[in-house]
Amino acid sequence: MSQALNELSRSTGTLFVVAAGNSGLIPQKVVTPGSADDALTVAAVDGNGDMAEFSNRGPRVGDGAAKPDIAAPGVGIVAARAAGTAMGAPVDEYYTASDGTSMATPHVAGAAAIIAQQHPEFSGEQIKALLMDTADDLGHDLYAQGTGQVDLATATDPRIVTRGNLNFGRATYPHSPTTKKITYSNRGDRATTLHLALSAAFADGRPAASGLFTLSTDKVVVPAGGSAEVAVTLDGGVLGSDGAFGGYSGLLSARDDSGAIRLSSSVHTFSRPRSSR
Repeated sequence: MSQALNELSRSTGTLFVVAAGNSGLIPQKVVTPGSADDALTVAAVDGNGDMAEFSNRGPRVGDGAAKPDIAAPGVGIVAARAAGTAMGAPVDEYYTASDGTSMATPHVAGAAAIIAQQHPEFSGEQIKALLMDTADDLGHDLYAQGTGQVDLATATDPRIVTRGNLNFGRATYPHSPTTKKITYSNRGDRATTLHLALSAAFADGRPAASGLFTLSTDKVVVPAGGSAEVAVTLDGGVLGSDGAFGGYSGLLSARDDSGAIRLSSSVHTFSRPRSSR
């Protein structure tokens, strides 16, 4: 299912918005097809912005990629129900109340539809990036909330749109440097200077070793109506043969001179020492 979702996404430009699932606090429980690279996978929060206990957590099984991608309200949601059905707690003959990432997902699907209507030239990949980049960081773990709660008000009036994927996947020892690129596109009529910062940490919260992740620049000027690329390099060689091998996650953020823009992309890698066999 995940492979089919990726193939359909790439061949048609469609964005599939998928619930993360409701197995709870156990790590690595995001389910198919939300585990697909190209899916926009939705976690659930309550009305106070706290993570719903039932909302599935990442990272993705196999390569440790960052999932879910984004969050939306999914607790006590009142929605239309079909006649004769009784899912959740019926409110009246037309509506029912329920909890679940399936109740959170329509918020994001609706947001994606509005962006698609506003920008028919956008691909599904661009819509996904825009919604993730403009999400409101609620301060939860990356593998619980993704980049944060969907923020349609910000997404419908962006000046800077990003494209690219900073999932480095699983690296084996010895680690060769790997570089990925993020593209910033400026939809405004004035050049924008972005100040970049990348923060990354080991799975237990310790900061990543110096030089493990590096940016090609900490400042980039994105011309009006144009774009600019920034390279992010992962060099596991700085860990040596006895380093902190395991999962790393973090954020690449960009702000303009006023601090008004906050963009972020997930970063994850998994380093493994050479097998003794």
